[in-house]
Amino acid sequence: EFLGQILKAIQTEKNVEQIVLRLARNIEKCDFFDGKVLFGPESIVPVHFQENNLNFQVDVVNGQKTGFFLDQRDNRLQIKKISKGLSVLNVFSYTGGFSIYAISGGCKKIVEIDSNVWALKSSIQNLKLNLNENRNFEYQQIEGDAFKKLKELKSKNTKFDLVILDPPAFARSKKHCPQALEAYSRLAELGVQLVAKGGRLFAASCSAPVSPNDFYKAVHKGMALSNKKLTEITRTGHSIDHPVLFEEMEYLKSVLGWVGSKK
Repeated sequence: EFLGQILKAIQTEKNVEQIVLRLARNIEKCDFFDGKVLFGPESIVPVHFQENNLNFQVDVVNGQKTGFFLDQRDNRLQIKKISKGLSVLNVFSYTGGFSIYAISGGCKKIVEIDSNVWALKSSIQNLKLNLNENRNFEYQQIEGDAFKKLKELKSKNTKFDLVILDPPAFARSKKHCPQALEAYSRLAELGVQLVAKGGRLFAASCSAPVSPNDFYKAVHKGMALSNKKLTEITRTGHSIDHPVLFEEMEYLKSVLGWVGSKK
């Protein structure tokens, strides 16, 4: 009903060449579908853009949701600021947003884990857009289930100075919250075992039904299960362009902290 009005409003902005419809869910008996081009040329090429002076390309039709998660912009910048000289593990790396920022921040090593082959290839493309000939770093991708791959890295006694845990939504509704919280705890439990002495862990959740307080409790529970503790540095949420007007909009929450042994 309001789509026409929304289109007119968007088209009043300068340099709008194409408008693509992305749906959060399937809509039955409707002429619209996910990825439908509403304005502009039908041919789709990767959209190139900059975020905090870094270069990215995105598939706005076939990528998950919009193909890039702009709501993590400030958190990625936070990771960049602390990455100099660190070895970094980016779990659920998707198209490499956090990885590119860590590399830009001067990390010495980045390892990505994701089960999506397309996403891993996209991450490499984004890396190429930001390569600096004067930067030397180790780069590795691991394809597969994150939980299984974390266990494998643990079995090899692999350690990282910074572990990033940014999974897709584990809960689509309130009824899924118990399983989601267990998954967040398990993920934190596995991830923290790969943090080197004096290292840090960053954990995030984009599950709207999971409250911030429950998420933070789940992360600390995972730490305790590994006989570790997280000394929090900061808790963050949405960027300023993602205002929280009601409780359900407060979907993004994250925590960064130092990892130490539990006494």
